[in-house]
Formats: sequence, structure tokens, C-alpha cells
Amino acid sequence: MALDAGLAALLVRATARVSAVILAGNLLVAARRVGRVGGPERAALRTLDIRLFVAFIVSHTIHFVCVGLLTIATAGANIDARTGYAPVIAVGVLFYLACGAALRVKLRCSRVWAQPRNRRIEVWSLVAIWLAFFQAYITRPLQSWLFAALAIGLLYSMLVFLARARQRRITEETGSHRETAQRRATEACDQRPA
Repeated sequence: MALDAGLAALLVRATARVSAVILAGNLLVAARRVGRVGGPERAALRTLDIRLFVAFIVSHTIHFVCVGLLTIATAGANIDARTGYAPVIAVGVLFYLACGAALRVKLRCSRVWAQPRNRRIEVWSLVAIWLAFFQAYITRPLQSWLFAALAIGLLYSMLVFLARARQRRITEETGSHRETAQRRATEACDQRPA
């Protein structure tokens, strides 16, 4: 049975859009997690953050499989028409490296996130992943209302995440926030997600 190129192309588009929605949702949950100082809600947010990020990785892995199916269905024309195989493979490798770095920080306890190195790793990894998605939709907002909505949703979620990360960084570095001293004295590692 031959692969239908039209169906494969539809799957590629659908899985990319689903991944974009999951990424935007994950950024909003990560922003709430980063903004929380402690307590049971923080542990629940951390668990949700990790699960959504893993769902994003799985969703985009399915997207990459669909791209592979489209490549088979078109005898490589979809890859050759754009940039060629080397850049496509490089983007895939960079995607998984950035996801691995961000997930590694997300899996650590919250005290570790307060360390500047870990904050930078998660923030810059997510920014790199976000840029790949955002540029795909912001360059074509008039092509479809869905592209415009995805571009706005992605932009909003990243701005909220960066604002909360910046606020947390300032709180951690200056110690001026009244909850900082209490958190430093009482906060232990969050429970690992089930």
C-alpha cells in the first residue's frame, strides 16, 4: 500500500500545530511553577509542568515521524525542496538536545532551579525551542486565523514565562522578597512526580 502524500502532509501540519499548543500551555504552567515560592501547589505545578513538557516532546516526536512519512511518500521532495537533509537532521538533533537540557532542570528539585546556571539552562533551552515554533507562525499570520492565533498564543506564553523567570531571578538574587527568607529556611526538594 502506497503512502498518500496529501494525508502525510495533513498529519505533518496537524501534529506541528498540536505541538505548538502544548508548548504554549507548558510555558504558562512553567511560568506559574517558577512564580510560586513553595507549598503543595508548587509541587503539583511542577508535576504538571513535567508531564506537559514530556507530552510536548512525544507530540513533536510524532510530528517528526509524520515528516518522515511525508518524505517517503514524496520520495524526498519535501526535504529537497526546502533545505536538504543535513539541516533537517541538525534541527531535530538540536531540538532533542534543548528538550533534554530543559527536562533535566525541570526534573530537579525547586531549590536547584534557584541556582543561576539552572535558570539559564531552562530559560534559554525553552527560548530556543519556542523560537523555532514562533517563527513558523509569525511569518504567516495573514495566511490563516489559526496561524495568527498560534503566534499570539506562543508570544503571550513566552512573555509570561520570561516575566515570571525574571521576577524569580530578582527575588532570588536580591533576597528582598519577604517570602525568600522563609522559603530558604523551610523549602525542601519537591516530591518527584509519580
